Amino acid sequence: FHVGETGAGHIVKLLNNFVSQAICTATAEAFAVGTKAGVDVRQLVRVVSVGGANSGLFQAMAKTLDGDFTGLKFELNNAAKDLRYYCHLTESVKAPSLIGSNVHQALNLAAGLGYGSELVPSLGYSAYPRRLNRKNAALSLSNTTLWIPDAGIASSNTIWNSGYGSAVYERGCMVVSMLR
Repeated sequence: FHVGETGAGHIVKLLNNFVSQAICTATAEAFAVGTKAGVDVRQLVRVVSVGGANSGLFQAMAKTLDGDFTGLKFELNNAAKDLRYYCHLTESVKAPSLIGSNVHQALNLAAGLGYGSELVPSLGYSAYPRRLNRKNAALSLSNTTLWIPDAGIASSNTIWNSGYGSAVYERGCMVVSMLR
């Protein structure tokens, strides 16, 4: 593909990597939340498979329900690196990156917990029980929810600078729900 002036190809590659990892990370989180909520996430796969959110990446993630993590042969460490570059791009052009920065942190968290050499689809449902046990053993985080009464909180800085900051940290509320 020719996508424009010098440097445009690099930017398009970063954008493509972001979209790809956002799909994979969102799918993994949906599988984890669905499982915790007690639903059969195979029904989610059935529904998504016939709708507009269906994609090759979603289907690669869905294969993890049967133990197949090879649908996307790309390590979590590489995905985290790509998202780091994407976040640097957003900073350099002064564009907000709410989703990109969260995807980046989710991938960094997985890598930080020792899963960096695993393939991206390992974020999915089949790896969920192993991550739950590893997280609890390694970090001793509580599964309790911290209620923050001010619905007007605009950013995480507001939380960290309030009286709730240490409670949020102590209870591990910043841990991505897909790894809970």
